[in-house]
Amino acid sequence: MKNRQLFQRDPAVSKLLNDGVAAVREAASDKEIETLRYELEHFVCEGQYQDGLIRILESYLGNVNSTTQPAAWVSGFYGSGKSHLLKVFRHLWVDTRFADGATARGLARLPQEVQDLLRELDTLGKRSGGLHAASGTLPSGGGESVRLTVLSIILASKGLPEALPQAQFCMWLQKNGIFNRVKAAVEAAGKEFFGELHDLYVSPILARAVLDADPDFAADLKQARAALRSQFPLVGDLSTGEFIRLVREVLSLGKEIPCTTIVLDEIQLFIGNDPGRSADVQEVAEALCKQLDSRVLLIGAGQTALAGNMPLLQRLTGRFTIPVELSDSDVETVTRRVVLAKKADKRKAIEDTLNAHAGEIDRQLAGTRIAACTEDRDIIVDDYPLLPVRRRFWEHVLRAVDVPGTASQLRTQLKIVHEAVRQTAEDSLGTVVPADFIFEQLHPDLLKSGMLLREIDETIRNLDDGTDDGRLAQRLCGLIFLIREINKKTRGTFADIGVRATPETLADLLVSDLSNDGTQLRKDIPRILKKLVDAGTLIKLDEEYSL
Repeated sequence: MKNRQLFQRDPAVSKLLNDGVAAVREAASDKEIETLRYELEHFVCEGQYQDGLIRILESYLGNVNSTTQPAAWVSGFYGSGKSHLLKVFRHLWVDTRFADGATARGLARLPQEVQDLLRELDTLGKRSGGLHAASGTLPSGGGESVRLTVLSIILASKGLPEALPQAQFCMWLQKNGIFNRVKAAVEAAGKEFFGELHDLYVSPILARAVLDADPDFAADLKQARAALRSQFPLVGDLSTGEFIRLVREVLSLGKEIPCTTIVLDEIQLFIGNDPGRSADVQEVAEALCKQLDSRVLLIGAGQTALAGNMPLLQRLTGRFTIPVELSDSDVETVTRRVVLAKKADKRKAIEDTLNAHAGEIDRQLAGTRIAACTEDRDIIVDDYPLLPVRRRFWEHVLRAVDVPGTASQLRTQLKIVHEAVRQTAEDSLGTVVPADFIFEQLHPDLLKSGMLLREIDETIRNLDDGTDDGRLAQRLCGLIFLIREINKKTRGTFADIGVRATPETLADLLVSDLSNDGTQLRKDIPRILKKLVDAGTLIKLDEEYSL
């Protein structure tokens, strides 16, 4: 039996459409809509994902008639699934409908408690102007004001231009009942309406279309352009009062404010080390929570919990009072459900095979803090073809090589595990993923970051001379590099996991075919290591090897 036959989704042909990265923005293109559908179908509503949805929805429904609508803060390390949760929540809120009639809530497998809360939200929406959602990622390092940035996200959610002057122009056209006439006139002149809006102040086509639709707007074309510039001016910032007035106008469109969620990803990156931005975010959050009839739910996200030791974030604690923290366990759950899910009738075959090779599995990394343990029995079938010992090794590798914290955990693990399962798809049951697989997957990022020096990389690459020994030498050096990076940061500290680049440990991590590899590798590896030491590629310190 081949590995590919074990999975609910054939890894040889299935795709990870979003590459493990969710973007919190409005879906527009066919590709984005296809990706959104994929993310909804594979949303794992368990653990903190489930608890977070329940807490946020219960808080909103319980405070809709209060003076303040509390905001939520979703935190977790980079790639922990914050953006994925926020994106899914935004579409569950409005139950986004697709062209074929499918809906977000119908595609996602949701616990009964979450379904009940969403139905209660629907009932409230019917009494309160409907349901609406706006979502976007705040830019890091930019100079635009937080009020204009958030307003642009809300404008886009209503199908308006993100730039305030162009959006106000469109709202003015709609209010005066001439939007369709102006739009048709621009298109009749061979221009795309929203594209022409970029030239709002200088476009003769727009000015002529407005004059034709409303002759009282200005005396002539020149005055029409001047009127457009003065009536819809560029601004560098807004007062909070003007910001709230515009948000109310955009959301209500002359009616009452609908039940609205505003999702803002990467607030922490947006604030950075700027106290002014932190104060502006506080002010905007408080205004949204208190000045919009308790109809607006604000959700923010960052890598750090607000109760942490970052002063600029601690200031937000009083505004974002519903904490949702994502953890490592959520990452493991998602990879098991999305990539590693097995067919029910194949689980017994996997279990029998793993039991038959329990000796090989249990001996791996014995004596280290990530060695095989009794708890592995509960997850080993779920994790196959990735052994639990190697999953833990990979987690430590990702933490060690990801200095800025931008590549680890959910997004990277999803991609790596997906690729690992795909590459072992044609192998026989009993073939597991070797631990050095992650070196090849991380290789481009290691070079880009400078962690893997070019000369070391060339040395490792040149070891593969087309022979079995050459390929094994290359794999050994890649693995030794990763172990060295782990030990650089943790050796001699409480975080030391005890993994050392010894022949026995290297063999444990390289075994792929559980039936045959162990004995041969433990015979070949000492010989190859000696050759590498003699050639000056490696050095030996006691029983350990290093580049």
